[in-house]
Amino acid sequence: MARTKREEESRRCRELYEKWSLIKRIVELYVEGVSWKGFKVIAPTEPGRIPPEYSQIIDDEALKNGVRDMLVDGVGSFKLKVKGSEHLLKIKTQKEYPLEDAEPGGRSFIWSATINAKVMERMYSLLKTTQDPTRLAPVAENINFLEENMCSGLFIPRGLLQPDAAKADPTRTKWGLTVFSNKVSGLRQHIAFQIQSEVQPLISEALDYKGSIGVAWNENWPSRGEAWGPVYQVFKAQKIELKNLREETLKAASLALQNHLLSKRTVDEWVKWFS
Repeated sequence: MARTKREEESRRCRELYEKWSLIKRIVELYVEGVSWKGFKVIAPTEPGRIPPEYSQIIDDEALKNGVRDMLVDGVGSFKLKVKGSEHLLKIKTQKEYPLEDAEPGGRSFIWSATINAKVMERMYSLLKTTQDPTRLAPVAENINFLEENMCSGLFIPRGLLQPDAAKADPTRTKWGLTVFSNKVSGLRQHIAFQIQSEVQPLISEALDYKGSIGVAWNENWPSRGEAWGPVYQVFKAQKIELKNLREETLKAASLALQNHLLSKRTVDEWVKWFS
């Protein structure tokens, strides 16, 4: 049977992910951010109403696997376990356009990077085989340009994937990661909504509970421009320490406290993420 358009896209994206360490690293940053601290099932109006065996329905590895497959293939399989009973939930990526109706959603997040893949392969082949030193510089420049383009399309500044990322200018880092942060937030909302729709009737029936049931992330992703601690931790978990971002944030927090611009509680909330 011939592959559908989306299945062929997924195949190409999976090959890209498996072959290019740059793409794999970007995907893993998103996986780390989206799955950050996990989630639980809650009864918003009755805290504590849902016992742990019903609230903790997915482990960290299963969550990361589902997110990773969703980003690479366009559809992720999330293995949920509600009090020993397993459920497999498939979640597509969100629609690209609000009015999209043909095969809604399900496009790989890294699809845009495939545009440069074949050219990149040719450039790397030339880099290995070219004997003329005068031709090496243009080839290297082309590779840099293509990698920059790939990273920009996936909303991660290429400089943050380099060995000297710790020295990156903090202002430029925050500006460059604004879209990354927003994308992570949107993916978390999308996944939580899909999981909630799946488990709400199951848990309502099991507990004979008629109240509202929701899915809440254990740590909120930053919604304010100054709340960069979780982003810092996500990069650190992937062995990228944004040292200058940390130092600037701690300095700003200290000055704000000294000048009574922020409460100690707020400053402590900032600082805890950078320990």
